[in-house]
Amino acid sequence: MDSCRNKRCPLTLYYTAPLEEIGWSTPVIIDGGDIVQAGGVLNDNFTPYSAVYVFHLGKQPLSCKGYHPWLWFLLLTALLLIAAALFLHSRRRKTLAVKQEDVENTDVAESEQDSNDDLWLRITTLIEEQQMYLHEGLKVSDLADALGVPRRTVSECITSHSPSSSFAQFINHYRVRYAQQLLINNPEKKMATIGEESGFANENSFFRTFKAFTGMTPREWSQHMKNQEKD
Repeated sequence: MDSCRNKRCPLTLYYTAPLEEIGWSTPVIIDGGDIVQAGGVLNDNFTPYSAVYVFHLGKQPLSCKGYHPWLWFLLLTALLLIAAALFLHSRRRKTLAVKQEDVENTDVAESEQDSNDDLWLRITTLIEEQQMYLHEGLKVSDLADALGVPRRTVSECITSHSPSSSFAQFINHYRVRYAQQLLINNPEKKMATIGEESGFANENSFFRTFKAFTGMTPREWSQHMKNQEKD
């Protein structure tokens, strides 16, 4: 290629039969580090180009027919654009993957919440319809066995719907409410009897729990309700 410097380069063209493996000719690095590209493209037949492109990467300038100083810039620009497109495509795929994962996680969370709400409905329905709170010494395991659900699942469900309540407080709420109805409908009954029928283990437990929920003892609450009726 030294003979090509600063003048036209001779180029001999040959007609060939169609060759499937022929496309653009392979670039050649010449002395000095420049890249020479000559050849053609495959259509019905291999069509050679009449121009020889030289991408100047070396130290000395090279001038040949078809050589344009800005071709190397276009080549580098094209490579940068391709790299940017690949990078953006990769980022987009990652973003879509993250969004899909978020959707899947949301679906799982919603499914778990629906299941938790359904269990809560089963718990409250069983306790209210069968009045299980009236059973002295009722435990989480008793409720879990009746529902056919693991004990821990029942306990977590109650905690999630009544964050400030333990299982005992949850059950005592029903017992106190039942005791209030007995005090209104059966004022002649002894307090010990009302406490026992409401599911409390003893009278002391009944008085202590009732006051914790209402701020009054059973007798005080009963008198308070009578005074309200008079007013």
